[in-house]
Amino acid sequence: MDSKLDLPSNPTPEQLELIQRYLSVQNRGDGGHGYGKQNYYIDKTSIIDKKLIIFKHKQKKKDVWYMRFYVGNKKYKTLSLGTSDKGLATELALEKWRTLKNQIEVGGVVFESTTEESIDLYLDHLKELVDTEQIKKLTLTCKRTSLKKLRVYLQDHQRPSQIPLNVLEDYTKWRRTKNWDKNKHPNNPKPPTDQTINRELCDFKGYFDWMKKKKLYPHEVDYPFIKVDHKRSVESNPSFDVDDWMTIVYYMRTWVRKNENRKEYGIFYRTIFCEFLKVLANSGLRPHEALKLRWTDIQLKKKDEVEYRPSTKGLSFDQLRERSLSKKDEDDRDRGLYGGSSKLQYEDDGRLKHTRERLIAHIEVSPDTKTGRRLVICPAGVYFRRIRNFYKDKTGSFPKPNDFIFMNIGTTHSKKMDFVGRSLSTDHLRKLWYELMNDLKVDKDVHFNKNYTMYSCRSFFINQRLEMGVPPNYVAKLVGHSIKTMERHYENIQLKNLEPELVEVRKKKLEQADFQTYDLELG
Repeated sequence: MDSKLDLPSNPTPEQLELIQRYLSVQNRGDGGHGYGKQNYYIDKTSIIDKKLIIFKHKQKKKDVWYMRFYVGNKKYKTLSLGTSDKGLATELALEKWRTLKNQIEVGGVVFESTTEESIDLYLDHLKELVDTEQIKKLTLTCKRTSLKKLRVYLQDHQRPSQIPLNVLEDYTKWRRTKNWDKNKHPNNPKPPTDQTINRELCDFKGYFDWMKKKKLYPHEVDYPFIKVDHKRSVESNPSFDVDDWMTIVYYMRTWVRKNENRKEYGIFYRTIFCEFLKVLANSGLRPHEALKLRWTDIQLKKKDEVEYRPSTKGLSFDQLRERSLSKKDEDDRDRGLYGGSSKLQYEDDGRLKHTRERLIAHIEVSPDTKTGRRLVICPAGVYFRRIRNFYKDKTGSFPKPNDFIFMNIGTTHSKKMDFVGRSLSTDHLRKLWYELMNDLKVDKDVHFNKNYTMYSCRSFFINQRLEMGVPPNYVAKLVGHSIKTMERHYENIQLKNLEPELVEVRKKKLEQADFQTYDLELG
């Protein structure tokens, strides 16, 4: 069959049969790896019919036995038995065959993926859970971040079968040393907290549990979870002291227009960021919850606030004028803390009735967040009106109903514009936060005793509501906390059981710092 075959134009049945035999012989001779060739096997021995054989490999230098068995779907798997003893090779082949046969019958695989591939498969599984609304998109994002660390940590273990049970034993040390470069985190030089590492270990457990279910890794991994002092954990994002919050708010009013930041869009994004912080401090929203908000999620409602002032009988005209336009009234009016009109009128008993219109924001938190959909009633609706007007002044038109409230509108030097219209990123706002804290140190020589973060706005909201006597269960409902978590906050607040007079003083002081203290109806 080595000679050239001349093909006839109209072959007879006999000629077609000859062509077919020729092609069959050629196909058997073209196997790239040599499987199936007559000279591939040495001392080929069938153990279980044609389903399991042992042999020595002609192309291998080592004088050891191999096994080959059928796995279905016209596929075979070949393994080295690592011994030159035929009797021992037979026993090992039968043992491995039974194990792998059982593995196949329960849905396992015999062609092992790499560790990298297994992580990718797990992420595909999580994406399916997001698509079927079994987990939230935010959950997938968090798990993907954790698994990036796991990819690096497991890089010495190419296949899942090579991963030892105690592989995570030194993870905490590795995460805080080899995987942490403080030079890359100048604004947050502390290594990952116990809570962060525990969260990552929980995400790893999900991966290994899935591997076990899929028969990719049959063992139970040891997880070195760290015992956390929950009383201390509250302080990981400490609440602002009132004086510190006031310092930040007052400085922000000039900070947005610092000379070095007078570039186009620079002032704009700083301005939006300042309103962002005030929204967090007055709503208890998590930063990512606020960033998901669209204008359709907000309803602004007007509400009158009535304040009675002492009798004016016997006062002169100048004294009356001074009382009606006090410094606080002017400050409130200039800063626009109230949504509309302000009216003064005298009662029959001589008292001065002061009616101010306040904007109340009803916020529908997106279901695609940590705690799902919930209604937040925020007394500082005026900040949303300001934000809307800022976008109007910058873009020439008011935001559309489906636009993000904290929306990216690009910059003059943007190379790509595909992010325009999306929500501002957490990283961008975190960068502005660090700039604000650094500028406070440089410009005003302010050094806070606590390591404040953007999450401190949320802690501040919780603590202030609790200290003003708002029931913990109501505060928990507003912020999407469990009662247990709220109790930990309640245990850590500095001021408890305040007298009513002190509460009123505190309310007025807070309002001077753009923290709205309007007493909403509870229930």
